[in-house]
Amino acid sequence: MRVALLSPRSPVSNAAGIEQNIHHVSHYLSKKGVNVEVFCTTFHAQRTLTRDGISIHEFPAFAPKDNYFLSTPLYHALRKWEGGIVHCNGYNNLVSVVGIMAKKKNQKLVFTLNSSGSSSRLRELLHIPLAWFYHFNRKKIDHLVCVSKWEHERLAPTFGLNKKDVSIIPNGISLSEFKKKGKRKKGKILSVGRLVKNKGMHHLIAAFAHVQKEMPEAQLHIVGEGPQREELEQQAHALGLKSNVFFHGNIGFEERETLLEHYRTASLFSLLTEYESQGIVFAEAAAAGLPMAIPNKGVMREYVEAGLAEGIQDGFNSEEVSRVLVRLLRKKRSAKKPSLKPLIWDWKEVGAAVHHLYQKLEKES
Repeated sequence: MRVALLSPRSPVSNAAGIEQNIHHVSHYLSKKGVNVEVFCTTFHAQRTLTRDGISIHEFPAFAPKDNYFLSTPLYHALRKWEGGIVHCNGYNNLVSVVGIMAKKKNQKLVFTLNSSGSSSRLRELLHIPLAWFYHFNRKKIDHLVCVSKWEHERLAPTFGLNKKDVSIIPNGISLSEFKKKGKRKKGKILSVGRLVKNKGMHHLIAAFAHVQKEMPEAQLHIVGEGPQREELEQQAHALGLKSNVFFHGNIGFEERETLLEHYRTASLFSLLTEYESQGIVFAEAAAAGLPMAIPNKGVMREYVEAGLAEGIQDGFNSEEVSRVLVRLLRKKRSAKKPSLKPLIWDWKEVGAAVHHLYQKLEKES
C-alpha cells in the first residue's frame, strides 16, 4: 500500500491541527508497513526530507500571511506519483484542491475536512468557490472524513455523497503525555492557537484586563504565532498588561515538552475562537485536567455538554468572559473528573481507523 498524505504546511516545522494529524497518522501507518509519503508546502526551496522512514516532499507555494497554499510544483509532482491512495487534509486550503485536480482514475481519494474559520474577508469569500468546486468534483472523492459530529452535520451534506462514503474520525491526542502531573500556578490562564483574528485572542486579552483588576497575580500565557502578534502585543501594552501577558510563539514537535509543561502548570484554559471543526487544543486541555472557558457554540458546545468546559454565551463581551474566568480560577477543583470518551481519541485509535479505511478502499479497487 502506497499513500500520499497532503498537508498545507510541513509537519517538520509546524504543529497546527492538520500537521499534527499528518505527523501522528503517518508514523502509525509507517509502523504498519504502509509506504507513506507527505506532500506539503514550504516557504523554502523545494526539497525532500526523510523522517523516521517517511518521505516528506516540500514545495514552494503562494501563501500570503500563511494562507491558501497554492503550489503548482506540488500539483505536477502528484500527477507523476504512482501510488494508490491520495489523502487530502483541510477544507480551506488549496493543497486539497490541487490533490483533487491531480487524482488519476486508478487512484482512491480520501478527503478529511478539518475545516477552519476565516482569518480574513478574502478567505471568507473563498468558501463560495470552494463549496462549488468540491460539489462539482464530488465524484473524484471516494471517502469523506469529518473530524467531529458537528462538521458531519454541517458540511458533509453539501458534498452529496452516499452515507456509506462518509465517516467521522476525529483528530486525536497522545493521552499518555498527560499522565504526568505538574504544580499548578495560581492564576495562570493558558491559550493555544494561531494568532489570527478568528481565534479571538484580542477578546481574551480585553477580558483579561478585567480579570487582572480582581486578581493582580493572574497571568495570561499565549502559545502560537501568526500575523496578528504585533497587534496583540500592542493591545496588551496599551491595557497596561505587558508584565502579565506572555507570548511564547509557536512551539513545534521538537519542543513538545515545553507545551506540555504549560498544560501541567496552568490553572485554566481559554480560547475564544469563532470557529473550530474539532479543536485539538480543547482535547489536550481536557486531558490535562484543566477547567475550560470556551464559546458555547459550534463544536465547542460538544465539550460543554460533556461537562469538560464552561460555555460562554458571548465571547465578544469582555465583562462576561472575565466573570467566567474569575469564577473558574477561584472555584475549588473537583476530585471527580468527567470522562474524556467518546469525544476524545488517542492518536493510535485515529491511526487504526484511517488504516482500516485504506484497507477497505484498497479491496474495492
